[in-house]
Amino acid sequence: MLPTPKQLRVEKAIAAFIAANGYAPSGVLVPEAFLAGRDGVQIPAAAMRERLPEALAAVRARALYRWGEQGAIAGGNIAEVSKNFCDFVTLCERKEKDHGVPCTITANA
Repeated sequence: MLPTPKQLRVEKAIAAFIAANGYAPSGVLVPEAFLAGRDGVQIPAAAMRERLPEALAAVRARALYRWGEQGAIAGGNIAEVSKNFCDFVTLCERKEKDHGVPCTITANA
């Protein structure tokens, strides 16, 4: 189902805020990693799972801002990037369960 014109206006406003303030989807999902430096930081998968909806909203907003509605949806960018974020969280959950400790996440700012 395609978003309504009102939803698109709101998402474009959010995207403009993200672009102006430097928030990216990965920064929403694992903000601690951007503050931790080269050593990274352990982030519980439960925290990432909780932040995932907000990160996916940022994925959509960023894609709409960069490519517009038709380009982002037709190009599959939103679905592809969203799936990557979901897969990443699922992988972290599995590794945390297997090893008994949260994954160490490192980010390049």
